[in-house]
Amino acid sequence: RLTPGGVVLTKIDDQSGEVLQGAVFELQDANGTVLQSGLTTGADGKLTIDGLAPGTYQLVETQAPIGYELDATPIEFEIERSQTAVVELTKENRLTPGGVVLTKIDDQSGEILQGAVFELQDANGTVLQSGLTTGADGKLAIDGLAPGVYQLVETQAPIGYELDATPIEFEIERSQTAVVELTKANRLTPGGVVLTKIDDQSGEVLQGAVFELQDANGTVLQSGLTTGADGKLTIDGLAPGVYQLVETQAPTGYELDATPVTFKIEKEQEVAIFLTKENRKVADSSDIRGNNPTSSGNKHLPKTGETIISQFILSILGVLLVFISIKFRKKRNI
Repeated sequence: RLTPGGVVLTKIDDQSGEVLQGAVFELQDANGTVLQSGLTTGADGKLTIDGLAPGTYQLVETQAPIGYELDATPIEFEIERSQTAVVELTKENRLTPGGVVLTKIDDQSGEILQGAVFELQDANGTVLQSGLTTGADGKLAIDGLAPGVYQLVETQAPIGYELDATPIEFEIERSQTAVVELTKANRLTPGGVVLTKIDDQSGEVLQGAVFELQDANGTVLQSGLTTGADGKLTIDGLAPGVYQLVETQAPTGYELDATPVTFKIEKEQEVAIFLTKENRKVADSSDIRGNNPTSSGNKHLPKTGETIISQFILSILGVLLVFISIKFRKKRNI
């Protein structure tokens, strides 16, 4: 009788070399006929078969260890005549890969955003994949990830949005069947406005004008916004949209003009909007026509020169009257 032989298969992790329990195999002959089934690796990762007649055999995995991919590639081996040592085999398994889907949205409206670019990094920040871009559906999908900790880092924001390079960490678990779903919000790139307050006649800049910032519906967003010594008022960090500035207090000596000054912050706007607002001086009461308390109808008040001339003429007339009176008396006495 031919001396029977044996085989020992050890199942290990393809990366760490860790022995794997729970892999199940079939023993088949060279033609694929099943000779034994339900052969399972133990806690030491080993599966042992004895009493094999000389010949060609193959072991085929029918169930992978938990958390690992099934590899049904036949492992062929041969038992030789007069063989005394067992055949030793090693079979590696790869951890079941997982996947991740990231959806990019607007932080206010929830609108999906195309064109955000990311890098996939491991837990240490080593770049594994780059140029990963969200599509028209706002999504970015990665498959085939071995269990472990990863992070997605934004390298380019969608057009009109601020870059947020804060790493988005996630973990692929062993035996994970569902993809990891992530959502990342982006904020529209903010814009700014500069308003300059000036005198409507001289163009002189005016300090101390106070404004409210309102949205398009008149809701107050900021108040107490005051022009400085340079006549300017500056507001930054405004999300795209329509706004209005409304004067609530005029500069000293000027009339209040509460007409809203409307402006719009556009997407992708890189420079501030510049506005100019004029104020008119408060009218002086002495300058108002017909309001002079010394006026009375159309009376003419004589000027100083006119008064002196009048007095001179009256004096001459007085002298003449005296002279005529003396002459008249002399004639009567003759």
